Amino acid sequence: MKEVYRFHIHVLRKIISILFVVSLALFFYFLGEINTLFILLALTVVFVPLDIVHYFTKGKNRISRLFFETYPKKRAEYGQYVSDASIFFISTIIMVLFFDKDIVFLSLLIFIFTDASEQIFGNLFPSKGFLWNKKKGWIGTLSGFLIAMAVSFSIMGVFFIEIAFWRILFSCAVAAILGLSRKYDNVLIPWGAAIVLFLT
Repeated sequence: MKEVYRFHIHVLRKIISILFVVSLALFFYFLGEINTLFILLALTVVFVPLDIVHYFTKGKNRISRLFFETYPKKRAEYGQYVSDASIFFISTIIMVLFFDKDIVFLSLLIFIFTDASEQIFGNLFPSKGFLWNKKKGWIGTLSGFLIAMAVSFSIMGVFFIEIAFWRILFSCAVAAILGLSRKYDNVLIPWGAAIVLFLT
């Protein structure tokens, strides 16, 4: 029963993450770089200080504790100075400054659908893990790749983005492989996708 509850919480957290990142990507696409940077900087200014206070007070500060009860950290994040969310915000600020609009837009979507699909389907259909990460199996990884591909081509059709099929294929494959990392996949996946799209 406890495992089912944990899985439901995990899925809910992933759905919230999908909604947030998709909203951020659409906001960036339609309202531009400056507005997106303002939103990301505002989020960073809120999250990073609370992360640091939470870390050094070991969760005893009332404000940071209440904040992270609303936006719960993963267990692994309690040993970090800053949360994965803060790292993602800072990373995305750099991406927005470095890459053009279509690359950032697609990279964010490839990231969130690869990551969420790998975790949800990996938990639903457990399979043999990889040598470097036993917690992630081939079914989750394949699901992440296929769903990211489907979303990418759908988005390209809707927004008339012209990128060659093989570039998207390679980008989604790299994103799925980087999703097997033990840490910082919320930075590795979007940056991996963006670099492939940029260089190919």
